[in-house]
Parts: sequence; C-alpha cells; structure tokens
Amino acid sequence: MLNRWYSTNTIGVIPARIGHSAVWTGKEMLVWGGSDGSYGYRLSGGGRYDPVTDRWRPITPATPSARKGHTAVWTGNEMIVWGGNANGSNTNTGGRYDPATNSWSATDVTGAPSKRGKHTAVWTGKEMIIWGGEEREYGRKLNTGGRYNPAADSWSMISPLAPQQRADHTAVWTGTKMIVWGGIDDASLGTGGSYDPVTDEWQSINAQGAPEPRTEHTAVWTGTEMIVWGGEKDFYQRYDNGGRYDPVSNQWLPVSGPSPSARKGHTAVWTGTEMIIWGGGSDSTETSTGGRYDPSTDTWRATSTNLAPKARNGHTAVWTGREMIVWGGVNGSLLNDGGRYDPLLDVWRETNTINTPSARSAHTAVWTGREMIVWGGEWADVQVGVYYPDRLLYDDVSPGYWAYDAILALSDSGLSSGCGDGLFCPEGLVSRAEMSIFLEKGMNGATFVPPTATGAIFADVPAGYWAAAWIEKLYADGITGGCGGGNYCPEAAVDRAAMAVLLLRAEHGSGYVPPAASGSVFADVPTSHWAAPWIEQLASEGITSGCGGGNYCPDGLVTRAEMAIFLVRVFNL
Repeated sequence: MLNRWYSTNTIGVIPARIGHSAVWTGKEMLVWGGSDGSYGYRLSGGGRYDPVTDRWRPITPATPSARKGHTAVWTGNEMIVWGGNANGSNTNTGGRYDPATNSWSATDVTGAPSKRGKHTAVWTGKEMIIWGGEEREYGRKLNTGGRYNPAADSWSMISPLAPQQRADHTAVWTGTKMIVWGGIDDASLGTGGSYDPVTDEWQSINAQGAPEPRTEHTAVWTGTEMIVWGGEKDFYQRYDNGGRYDPVSNQWLPVSGPSPSARKGHTAVWTGTEMIIWGGGSDSTETSTGGRYDPSTDTWRATSTNLAPKARNGHTAVWTGREMIVWGGVNGSLLNDGGRYDPLLDVWRETNTINTPSARSAHTAVWTGREMIVWGGEWADVQVGVYYPDRLLYDDVSPGYWAYDAILALSDSGLSSGCGDGLFCPEGLVSRAEMSIFLEKGMNGATFVPPTATGAIFADVPAGYWAAAWIEKLYADGITGGCGGGNYCPEAAVDRAAMAVLLLRAEHGSGYVPPAASGSVFADVPTSHWAAPWIEQLASEGITSGCGGGNYCPDGLVTRAEMAIFLVRVFNL
C-alpha cells in the first residue's frame, strides 16, 4: 500500500489562514479568504493548488473584499463566494471566480439577501441558494435568503413563509429541494423546512417523531433521506440519537440504538449504503469511537477500536469510495496523525507520519479522486499536505503520474509486473518481444501459458529466446507475420503505426479488416499511408486521440506508459 504523504512545493504558496474556504474543481484546489489565525486579520487573497504539477498559482486579487466565515460553492466552472464577516461586520457582497481566465466578477447586490454570516449555501445545478444565519456575530438570527443565478448575475428572493430564524443549522440539497433543520435562535431548535426553488415554496418539516432540538449535529443525504445525528442542546446536553427524514412523505423515521455515545464535533460520511460517524466530544472528553448506521435495516455497528486514531475533535474526514480517512484535530493539543477505516473489513490502518503536515485543527480537506489534500487550519503552516492512500506498485510511478491509473489497472489485471527491481520504466520503449506478451495475455488472460517454442518460425527467434513461445503463439494466432525476410525483430521498438494493426487484430481477430481511411482524421496520416485504415479505426474506437496538434505520429515509438493506456482501453481492463 502507498500510505504516503508527499512534501509539497511552497513556492508561490499563500499565507497561512483559518476560516477560509476550499473547493475542488476537478483539477485544482481553490483556497480563498479566511483570517490569519493570530490576530484575526481578514484575508482577501487566495491560491490555486494543482497536485499533479505540485504548483501554486495566485488567485487574482480584487473582488470580493477580505472576509472569513463566508460560503463557497463550485458550479462546475466557477467558484461563488458570498457573505461572511469582513473585519468585524458581516457583508452581503460576493464574487464569482473563473479559474480558466483567473478573473473575478462581483455578484450583483441588487435584491441580494441582507448582510449575514453563519448561513448555509447549496448549489442546485443552476442557482446558489443562501438561507438563514445571523446579521452580525452573535446577533439577531435570520430566516430570509435568496437564490443567485450566475448566468444572469441576478438574485431572486426566497418566499418569506420560511422556518423560524436560525444560525448554525444544517442544509442538504436533495436534487430538487433544499432541506434545512436544527440550529439555534435564542435556544436550540428541532424544526426545519423543505424549500422548492421551482415553485418558491416552503413546506414545514413534520415535527412528529423529529429528533430533539440541537445544533452542532451532522446531516447526510442518502439519495432518499436526510439522516440527522448527534449534536447538543443549548451548550450542555449532548445526544446519541437522531432521525431519518423522508421529504416525499414529510415523515421522520427513528434512528434506532444501540448507537455510539453522545457527542458533538464528530464527522459523518455517507458511503453509498451506510453513514459512518467518528470522533468528537463525548461528555466532557473527546472520543476515539464511532459507528456505522445502515438505514435499510435501521441498525448500528460499532467501528473497530483496534488501531483507531487517538480521540479528537476538530478533525476532517473524507470518503474515498473504499475508506474513510480521518486526519488532524485536537485533543488537549493539536494533532497531525490520523487513520484509514475500511468498513468492509471493519479495520483501521494508520496514516503514515513521514512528511506529514504540521499539527492543526479546523483545517480543510478535499478528496480529488486519488489523494486527500489538507491545508490551513489553527496554528498551521503554509505547507500543503497531499496524502495518497492507494498503492504504490512501482517506485518510478507515483499516483500523480499521468498514466498512473492505467499502469495500476494493467498490473492488477496481471498483464504486467513491471520491468524489474520494483520499477515499471514508464518512459522506456516497448519492444516487439514485450508486445507479444502483452497481446497474448490480453487475449487469453493473465494466467495463460503459451505452448513450447519450436524455434522454427522466425530466423531471429531461436527456441531458447526468452519470449520465443509468446512470439510464436502471436504468429499462430495470425496477429503478426514478422518484420520481413523471415524475421520477427524482437528487440526492435514498436512504432505507433504497427501498434494500431497489432491492437486491432488482437481485439477483433486475425481476419479483421478495418474500413477504408478518409485521410481527414490526422494531418500526418493521409489515405496513402500503409496503416491509415488501422490508425483511423483505432481513433474511431476511442483508443487513441493522436499525439497532439491534430497528428498521430505514426513513426513515433511507443513507451510503456502509452502502451498501458492502449491495452487498458482495448481489453477493457
């Protein structure tokens, strides 16, 4: 297993901060705003971190003004920040940041909701919905909001027939409605509402069977229900219970026990079938326990405590698709360790502490699909923490490598075990001998063993040659006729034109004949090129898009990394 933190570049890194926002765009983490953590100075700058290139780039300054405690949503092409506390007073301004142009556009203030912080924001796919919060720090709570359409740069006010005013509530987006619940006004609340932006209508959440009033609880959306759990009432009573709310029937269902101990400050992730809660404050101390709740059976199972991280709150938790990764937080002192929990096996594994970022809490963490990126937080330095939980099969192929996923899939399928000594040699060229093994295993399976070689097929491939059996089987299958003159040229590197022919014959059979070439697919592959029909068919099947600039580079030699991509696509590995 990889289980490794990577030291990251600090050139161009933005100042350390807390109370900032962080969104993942699909390629970069965008960090913006917050305060310096020491003196409370609000910050207006931000940065973009690309984990593949390990590079920081600045977010252009200007709009909006410095602040902390704002909300931020990612629309698919822009980050929208709004509200929050700007040097002592709340604001109702915001901005839209486009990373493609590194530019800001101010959100219109005409019709915008009133100034606030501790509000919620959800993205519907078309609009950002703002609701609730407080007009100033520890001031009057609000039950108003607005819908912001970035395409029109316009606000629409939300119906005033809303739930009771509140802050520190939770909000989930169901795909059609925003559900808000809990929070605090003069006291903790156990009420909520469901808002439909299409009709601009609120529906009160049925109070029958609802959990007790609370704040600092967690809420996850399962696809059909909102599950509320834990939290506290009026700063003294902590809960070990919750409820499941079905917005279609407007009914609460119980979350039955025995559940984990009462707590707040815990984390909750949804796995697709279960809610996993962990850590937080239980009674007057932090806890290292947790539980898995299955709503289909209304049952809890305790998470293992063997090798679990030490007790904490203020930590982060991300779901990778297979594991929950917990990191950082505080338990008397700040922490810079964590753990990975596998619910299928009910086991914890420690996260590596080599190259780990400095201890911190109240930081941000995003999951990119491959790595967890943590940044900022209380008493944190400027170092980005990039943690790879997945396997490192080869010392020369890090998870940030462009062909990492294909090389991993190729190795998992058994078609390759690298080039020796723990290496894959991704930039090395693929020989015709190696190609014979790749193709035969792709066609017949990773455990396939070819018949013993005779040494009588090709003059330059004697029976004792290390790949003779594979080469002769490739010939017997009609995939190759050699390189001419009765030879196979086993040590010669495979060029991209020959590769197209070999891959398509392996995929479709020795008798396959591709359609006639048009000559319009790649600028350097006219109809007169001997392999043009094969190359164009390879592109038609989505196996290649060329070598860039509208070309295919038919005479270019194929690297092992490129071959991994082609084999994974051809054989659906």
